[in-house]
Amino acid sequence: MTTIAVNREMMAADRKYSHNETMFYGKKLERHGDIIISTAGTADIGTDFIEWLKGGDEPETLDDMDAIVLTPQGIFVYAETIIPVQLEQDFYAIGSGAHAALGAMFCGKNPVEAVEIAAKIDPYTGGVVDVEYL
Repeated sequence: MTTIAVNREMMAADRKYSHNETMFYGKKLERHGDIIISTAGTADIGTDFIEWLKGGDEPETLDDMDAIVLTPQGIFVYAETIIPVQLEQDFYAIGSGAHAALGAMFCGKNPVEAVEIAAKIDPYTGGVVDVEYL
């Protein structure tokens, strides 16, 4: 899966993907105007979601996919639905390494450091950590 961590200033994500016991690497952060988007879960559903946010057709399903969107107005989470939840807290994480990343951020780490820590614990998180700033 992945680890994506965010605060009100930046979003960070690893590059490790997994499919049928095979690992490969690719960028998971997407910038569209003044928003930053990333998804965890099924990659093709995540791609459909990102295209919808950019003005495309509504995805047929969002099962097995979570998304996090950072905007100047705040942090928004989409949990298997096109209806966002605007977060009250100042940071969040999604993906298989989310618990490790959240623990790191509760201890004062930034999203990049949180993803790096999650990669030490979660076998589905790894590779280069990308970051995008608002």
